[in-house]
Amino acid sequence: MTRIVLPGDFITDNFLVVSTQAPRLVGYGLQKREDGIYAVNAGILHEHDNKLWLNTSMKRYIPHSGDRVLGTVTAKVGDIFRVDIGGPDLALLNYTSFEGATKRNRPNVKVGDLIYGQIILTSKHFEPEEFVERPSLLEKHFNAENGQYLELYNFFLAVFILAAMGTWLYDFYIYGKYTRIAMKVHSFVRENFCINPTKMPSKTTEQNCANVKNSDASDDVADPQTSTNTPSLTHFVYFMFCPALLYRHSYPMSQTRSWRKVFNHFIHCLASIYAVNISFTQVVIPLFSRIQYGEDGLYLVLLTAIFPSIIPGSVCLFIGIFYGLLHSWLSMFAEAMYFADRHFYSVNFPELVELKKHGLLLPFLELGCS
Repeated sequence: MTRIVLPGDFITDNFLVVSTQAPRLVGYGLQKREDGIYAVNAGILHEHDNKLWLNTSMKRYIPHSGDRVLGTVTAKVGDIFRVDIGGPDLALLNYTSFEGATKRNRPNVKVGDLIYGQIILTSKHFEPEEFVERPSLLEKHFNAENGQYLELYNFFLAVFILAAMGTWLYDFYIYGKYTRIAMKVHSFVRENFCINPTKMPSKTTEQNCANVKNSDASDDVADPQTSTNTPSLTHFVYFMFCPALLYRHSYPMSQTRSWRKVFNHFIHCLASIYAVNISFTQVVIPLFSRIQYGEDGLYLVLLTAIFPSIIPGSVCLFIGIFYGLLHSWLSMFAEAMYFADRHFYSVNFPELVELKKHGLLLPFLELGCS
């Protein structure tokens, strides 16, 4: 039996169910009196077996399809979460409603967690059903037909997070940049103020530098400028931005510069950052977020999280470090500053041995001032 009642309406005078003679259980919105059961609030009367209750909107939320609500997880029954959204009934939330959730990758939701979602189904015969969505203002404007705008939004969001937010990756970038600046300042000071030029094999060094220029530089490389004994501010600024850690008064310089190549290398740097972000957010982070660190054992963590994340981590290493930093980032500054040497990450050990014999690696091997 379901009908609308108002405060003061008479419901029934039978305190026992006629068929089973079981006592009637009165719920919210109803009151037992001497002559019968009466309604004390306005709402919809429900009767099931020996239970009577009233669904009312007083101090309660009436769910509607499409409403965005904030609820609290109260219980978990199998694959279903029961969420209190402030309505007369608890909402049902399936674990597959979470973004990126699969049968293998289940969300780590506990009783008492807050869930932000949208009501997708309401019926008087069923409990409300909701699904979880990201609280993004752009998702309601950019649907599947305008997917390129959503991808562009995700791209700039990833760049903003990696560039502006205080994350561990940002801290790692800052520490790496400070280390690079410290090494450049050390080389600049050591080469100009801490070394006696008469003790260095200058003639042999100039000859080897000329040999390196002739073997590595292309036809469009001009001869280096004449070295000066006293560096200027221009030398210091150029050395701080060029892709080199060993200071010299002059470097092999290219005669041309292509801003198109500079822009392409910059786009490749951003693309590598975006690829690393996607790999971590879609593969690595979900593997570790579902771990119950207080309950799961070490071997389970190794099998379910660490081992599956080795390949994505290796891909991120090659894309982010080797291609994004050592290739694209350094090539961008080299092209913009007419820097001719582009072999930033190529190592030829026999040549290193020959350079060591001639003293060219002395500034790298000695850390202190001589």
